[in-house]
Amino acid sequence: MSNILLYKHGTSTVVRGVTCDFIRCKSSEMNLYKEQGYVTNPQNLLEPTFEQVDTNQSGKLSNDEVRQAAKDANIEGWESKQIKTLKKTLGL
Repeated sequence: MSNILLYKHGTSTVVRGVTCDFIRCKSSEMNLYKEQGYVTNPQNLLEPTFEQVDTNQSGKLSNDEVRQAAKDANIEGWESKQIKTLKKTLGL
């Protein structure tokens, strides 16, 4: 069994410009950790999830939520681009 590194949003370290926490686990345990929000590439943490953007937990994204997520992701033109375009850029 090989050991692999998995990453999750956190504050313990910066990996490739992403502030995160990481663990080392056996490849056979990887799916268990992925269910807990860990990913294999810290760059994947830069893309917000629907749940993270849906700050009021309504199940529907408001324009303000989408614009704030775009602003947080440093998307150029976040204040003026169409919501549809921002959603696509954010992968929502």
